[in-house]
Amino acid sequence: MNNKNRLLSVFSYLPLIWIVTGMFWYSRGDKFLVGIMAISFLVITVINGPKSIINKIKSSSWLKLILLYLAFAVVSGEIHGFNSRETRALIISALFLMSVNLSTLNFKYIALLMLVASINGLIYVTNFQIIDPVPRNLWPVNPLPFAASIAVLASISLSLLIVNKKPRTRIFFGINLLILTITLLATDIRSAIIAFVVFVGLTVLWLVVKSKNRGKVMAIGMVILSLSAVLSYPITKNRIIVTIGEVQAISAGNLDTSIGQRLQVYNVALGMIPEAPIFGHGNKLAPRWDAMLESGEITPLVHQVVSWDFHNDYFEKWVKYGLVGLIFMLILLLYPVYRAIKSRHDDSLIIVGPPVVFAVAAMAYTPFSDARSLTVYIIATSLCMAYSQKEQSRRKIRS
Repeated sequence: MNNKNRLLSVFSYLPLIWIVTGMFWYSRGDKFLVGIMAISFLVITVINGPKSIINKIKSSSWLKLILLYLAFAVVSGEIHGFNSRETRALIISALFLMSVNLSTLNFKYIALLMLVASINGLIYVTNFQIIDPVPRNLWPVNPLPFAASIAVLASISLSLLIVNKKPRTRIFFGINLLILTITLLATDIRSAIIAFVVFVGLTVLWLVVKSKNRGKVMAIGMVILSLSAVLSYPITKNRIIVTIGEVQAISAGNLDTSIGQRLQVYNVALGMIPEAPIFGHGNKLAPRWDAMLESGEITPLVHQVVSWDFHNDYFEKWVKYGLVGLIFMLILLLYPVYRAIKSRHDDSLIIVGPPVVFAVAAMAYTPFSDARSLTVYIIATSLCMAYSQKEQSRRKIRS
């Protein structure tokens, strides 16, 4: 490997290394990533030349979609405000995809980075949940995007465990999946846990449908799911009890619970969507919330919650950025699924994991509105599509 290729390799992996290490621990890790990505982009562009950027844009529909979304974010930000964290994630992802040649990355190194991420995540959650327990709102990194990122990595590990045939590779991803699952459960974040469980269920269903011995596969799947539920119960017990209590409280007419607050916030969103359905209300809604509080339309508790976000990314996008913003988010979810369906190969299962996790998590949280989780989603999905395409090309050559 000559000096040019060494430099390309170093600056291609550098952003990924930061994502699986420092970004898990530092409150401004995503902002620091912007600087790292900008340096990597400049170095790679100087080596490869500006023409390489143009070629990547021309050849990648995925990159074009992200650039269009970024353009919308910038324009919307100038007109009536746009989430700066989301814009930051789109900038990082666009720079990464315009500079790094995904097809030349060594996916063995990517697998090792996933292992680093899983171990780092487990250390992080163990530190703040067991060793030095502090309330989740005092963690240096918001546990919601952290858990969503862990769920994405867990879905990828599960897919690679299934589609790979080599025993060593399966053992590797099996260990990785175990660490990530423990980490995810320890976060105690319902939206991310449920999202991963949904993907596991869909994966079992996929295996049943494609298997010749469906009864056997279904039985094994049910046994594995049952054992997983039993083994994870000690970790999730308190959260399950709290959730049951909240549902009972709501049934009795008490909406002053975590779930009840969300339902009230959703009701606020449904009332605002018809007022500006196409381009939304923008991101500067504090005066609106204050006015609703003064008029008695919302309680002080709901005012506090809605001031953070709508706790649902579908409502978040439609209220603030209209149908246009919602469509862009749906495209980021559906395009990878379209690619997976189009390929019709087992390797494409890896592409489906991140969109399923984010689609479900977005029903009770806003993963697309956070720089960390959105960056992980776009880059992880991009790497998954590149891996699937590379594996299919290898099979064509062999055949």
